[in-house]
Amino acid sequence: MVLVSPVRDADIHRSDIHAARETAALVMLCDPDRPAQVPATWMMDGYGLTLAEANVALIISSGATIPQTATRLRVSPNTVKTHLRRVYGKTCTSRQAELSRLVAMIDLARNPALPQ
Repeated sequence: MVLVSPVRDADIHRSDIHAARETAALVMLCDPDRPAQVPATWMMDGYGLTLAEANVALIISSGATIPQTATRLRVSPNTVKTHLRRVYGKTCTSRQAELSRLVAMIDLARNPALPQ
């Protein structure tokens, strides 16, 4: 997956991009076949999620359904839905695709030196 986003002029001046003063773009590459390996603690620290909410966010963002997530976490589907509503609120997302994109972006920033 390739994500290309324009970089605003104001952002260029605050960055280390000195050569491109008129037009710039941010290009990010992501392999959707490789699951994100974001530690739950990053989601907890970054978005104020509880451990249960972070686990739901990570499983749902990998493409799992609510019933699959409930089975994996050994909770009811209603519990997953409750956590998911809170996750959406805290991460300013409203759909599974948005949450997946957020987790993928965090995964891209992951330090390769961290244990996987």
